[in-house]
Amino acid sequence: MALISAGANEEEIDPTFPSMRFNHAINCVPLNNDTVWLECTSQIQSLGFQGSFTGNRKALLVLPNGGALVNTIKYHAIDNAKITVATIVLDNTNNATAQIKTSYKGILKERKEYLLQEKMRRN
Repeated sequence: MALISAGANEEEIDPTFPSMRFNHAINCVPLNNDTVWLECTSQIQSLGFQGSFTGNRKALLVLPNGGALVNTIKYHAIDNAKITVATIVLDNTNNATAQIKTSYKGILKERKEYLLQEKMRRN
């Protein structure tokens, strides 16, 4: 289990002074060369995605022999992208057909998932 100060009210954790400044818990699965973060309270986020709610901050791992302060995923500029591919076919009669596919990576993925959730909630 990992305790995190999540959301917009993120408080900076001071590693030199013990305090309880956490408002959220998620699961952390340490692997040999990586860590998988499992946000179990989200109904829309994909496995391992933290985003701006719990990403880029300190987390307190609750371990059998105590605890450890670790960093959660930080999304750098190169990790964030909106990729749009458009295929447009023009015929001899001035008609066109278009196929557009857009994908999102990193923090930009949050906006897409939020919009999809809102659309499903309204229907």
